[in-house]
Amino acid sequence: PNTVDIAITSESGTLTTVRGISIGGGNSKIERINGVHVSLSGNYNTLLIRQLDKPGVVASITKILSEYQINIAFMRMYRENKGKTAYTIIEVDGDIPEEAAEKIETNQYIESAMLIQI
Repeated sequence: PNTVDIAITSESGTLTTVRGISIGGGNSKIERINGVHVSLSGNYNTLLIRQLDKPGVVASITKILSEYQINIAFMRMYRENKGKTAYTIIEVDGDIPEEAAEKIETNQYIESAMLIQI
């Protein structure tokens, strides 16, 4: 009863499904993206990255965040299947410049890097 499913289609036709739930006290969280169980609180500025599950992708992401002096508060990785689509969710203490997300997207294995600023 406290759950909402949202289907989002990008201009390029990519479909993303998101499930959010109310956890009480005026709080909510994202618990599923494209059928993959995740946990996203919405309490921090967040970078939601969709990528291929390949070696070195996470290192590339954190290197760029370091270049921009971005401090990671929480970081979680999820994947649909080994070697397939994966998600990295990074919640940070401060702001995330749009240029950082754009630079992250230049990695050939990264499909998108979406900023969620609170």
